Amino acid sequence: MKKLLLILLCLPLLFSCGEKKEENKDNEKENNIVTDNMIDNRYTGKGTHISTSGLFKGNKYVGEWKDGKFHGSGSYIFNNQDGDTYVGEYRDGKQNGKGIYTWASGGKYTGDFKDNKMHGYGTFIRDNIGEYVGEFKEGVFHGQGTYTLSNGEIVNGPWNNGTPVR
Repeated sequence: MKKLLLILLCLPLLFSCGEKKEENKDNEKENNIVTDNMIDNRYTGKGTHISTSGLFKGNKYVGEWKDGKFHGSGSYIFNNQDGDTYVGEYRDGKQNGKGIYTWASGGKYTGDFKDNKMHGYGTFIRDNIGEYVGEFKEGVFHGQGTYTLSNGEIVNGPWNNGTPVR
């Protein structure tokens, strides 16, 4: 009877050990270094890639991958652009979905992205200039939105390709 009781008490410990191993495997995948060769071989999983050459040299991506492209949640630090960052969703290697883009110069956009551009609804803040809340199309104010300038002036939309319609 004592042996049976001991076995029953140890069973939860046995199962929890296996869960911890799975959890550690997930953590290892997140810390995985993604090489250019892995990208060429259409890597899928989680990992970090730092560009080593060309225009993107020094840029860093940490997040999810599918078929060798950024896909899912991730963050990107633009080393060649003085530290701009993007944290959000990717699809087929591009910023698509919800995200936050922060410029090293102080500007910030929080909202929808499509093909690496502000597209949909969001908030754009430019230090010492103002804040726009509204619709975007291919990177510019477009549709309904309100721009509140730092001097208190308010410019209401609609907007057409970055210009208020009067």
